[in-house]
Amino acid sequence: MPVKNTKKIKPVNEYPCDLMVRTDDGLGVVVVGQHTYYNLDGKKKLSDWVQVSQRVTLISCIATINGIKLRKPGEGSVHARTCQGAIGFINMHSNCVAKNAQYVGLYSLPCTDQGYNVLPENFDRAVSGFAARRLVVDNAWNDTDEYMAPNTEESKYAEWQKDCYIFSMFEHQSYQTSIKGEVDGEAYDFINNFYPFTKKETYEILGLDWKQNSKEETRFIRSSGKLDSLTPEGQKVLDDFKSCLSASAKARPEYAKSHSELQVQRWDCGWRQLKGLFAEACPDEFATLKADFKALKDKMLPLVYELGFLKK
Repeated sequence: MPVKNTKKIKPVNEYPCDLMVRTDDGLGVVVVGQHTYYNLDGKKKLSDWVQVSQRVTLISCIATINGIKLRKPGEGSVHARTCQGAIGFINMHSNCVAKNAQYVGLYSLPCTDQGYNVLPENFDRAVSGFAARRLVVDNAWNDTDEYMAPNTEESKYAEWQKDCYIFSMFEHQSYQTSIKGEVDGEAYDFINNFYPFTKKETYEILGLDWKQNSKEETRFIRSSGKLDSLTPEGQKVLDDFKSCLSASAKARPEYAKSHSELQVQRWDCGWRQLKGLFAEACPDEFATLKADFKALKDKMLPLVYELGFLKK
């Protein structure tokens, strides 16, 4: 009687492939690179890793389209929900590279698309996941690649996390704003917990009078100590932002009048509200900020793969 082979076969979840394109004459193909395709068997999805682990009670609330415009619950596709203690919201549609360009963003309040509330508990994971998603541009080879929870024990992760704090404030889809408005007769007032300076510091930067009885305020990303020990590249971007605030200060009141929807008169405005002002009022300082932010992005991009968010 034949003996049954009981040896277990190790499952394969990685598939290295050559990337090939047709030659210009259309008669053949050439190898232009390699890419590893894979499944997530035994792996934790980034989208699951980012979420708050504790059970929270969700309540319906208004939502935003772009950080500025508000929509009431139940209007169109709006189904936003928040929870007690939420300090922001991360829009994270799906878990693959193909959705990075349009469906990943950070907000002060829930947006009209899919995502998760940001609380102090998952703040670090939210900004880390946001950076990992937004740094990678989709193409024909990688658009179906799925994100995984990173290796936080890797020696480079601590520095990555510090840079994520800065990245989260100045990326194209950083929609954290400080706004107030009214929807169906109900007033709302949302602060920007990603604003890096205190209220008093901001007044000093803008050259405004700080009255002795004024109330000092500090937003979460600063009060939590997240910005206490930045990398040189991250600190440079933050210093550039401060320079832009100072250089555009005189133009800010008039800009506020002509762009009232942006509410730039609020002291803790975010990138979505201020970048147009910077482009008009201090183009040189703004160009420096953008160049240094690009340098930060170039530094961070390889770590998306080195830390295990994606496979090459």
